[in-house]
Amino acid sequence: MSDDEVKGYLNKAPGTYSYGDGLTLRVSPKGVSTWSARITIGGIRTLRKLGAASPAFNTQSARRAAFEAMQAAESGKLSMGGGLVVDAGGHSATVGSLVTQWADGMLAQDRWTKRHHQKTVARIELHTSGLWRCPVAGLSRPEINRELAKIESVDTAGRVFGWIKEAFEDAVDRGDLDFCVLGRRPKAFLVTKKNKQTRKSYGTDFDKLRALYNKIRISDNARAVRQAGQISILTGLRLGEVIGLRSDYFDGSVLLIPRAEMKEKDTWRADFTVPLSPPALEIIEESAASSVDGWLFVGPKSGRPISHEGVERMFRKFSNREHVPHGTRTSLYTWALELETPVNIADSLIDHATSKGTGGHYDQTQYIPQRTRLLEQWAELIAL
Repeated sequence: MSDDEVKGYLNKAPGTYSYGDGLTLRVSPKGVSTWSARITIGGIRTLRKLGAASPAFNTQSARRAAFEAMQAAESGKLSMGGGLVVDAGGHSATVGSLVTQWADGMLAQDRWTKRHHQKTVARIELHTSGLWRCPVAGLSRPEINRELAKIESVDTAGRVFGWIKEAFEDAVDRGDLDFCVLGRRPKAFLVTKKNKQTRKSYGTDFDKLRALYNKIRISDNARAVRQAGQISILTGLRLGEVIGLRSDYFDGSVLLIPRAEMKEKDTWRADFTVPLSPPALEIIEESAASSVDGWLFVGPKSGRPISHEGVERMFRKFSNREHVPHGTRTSLYTWALELETPVNIADSLIDHATSKGTGGHYDQTQYIPQRTRLLEQWAELIAL
């Protein structure tokens, strides 16, 4: 091969070039040239890497290697293992197509809302613009890591890495990808242990919880997000239970939540009654008056119940990551016990699973008068 021929395929612009008979040359954004052969293994078309292009591994050598790979595949001696195959449309799958397929699956399973689906896909594409249209076949982990290392926030880089990895693993589960090229999260995308905020609850620091409640109350977050955050603090309900509240659960003085909508779904438990303190009652009345399709806490643009992420983000922001919505249950439960509240009433206060054994199945008491007084006292401590 002449020097001009060598320079011809070693100095090409990034992209994929066909040399006929299934032989392709891929030039990465970093200028690395790799020979691949499009072959069929077990009825599935795949792009098999042959090796890096060089004066020694030239076009003639690559053709020979591609022919040998095709023969091995036809004879059944070649197994899957080394690159992605094709996407649903029969084309070389890209990072973008895998991420989109994974996200579409999350939406189809009702694990995401349409708005969250759109925002997440757009966010990943924004942070991986250099990879989004790259074929996954032959894409190495270092290439992916280098692209993500450009993201200023370590927290964001780690989150995007996790999303891409989950998309790749989803492709493996579908049989589209032989293996996930991404292993454990790189140290560069991890917050060091000494810098991690591991605290999730203010515990008995009720002054901080009171300050957090007031920050949420007067914040510029969407009204539904603010109100859901306030109700989670005032009632001790789990965040998912708060977001799932509907106007027909409200009878004018209490919330009656169907047992099927609570975390504890034991059939022997009755539907859960939530006494409303004056601040909580005011919020519920306002939400019920403006409910959409029966939902109390609805996003102003989506017309659907708000997401967990929006409320949790608000808590992280105003508590400097020291308190999450679920942490309020710890504070409420601990406060009740400090008042020498019997454990069975404290458990009932937050609809907690009890350890009373068989006898617990016979106890249908919800201790409404006791819990009403406790939640009124709680509101006086936190919200007034």
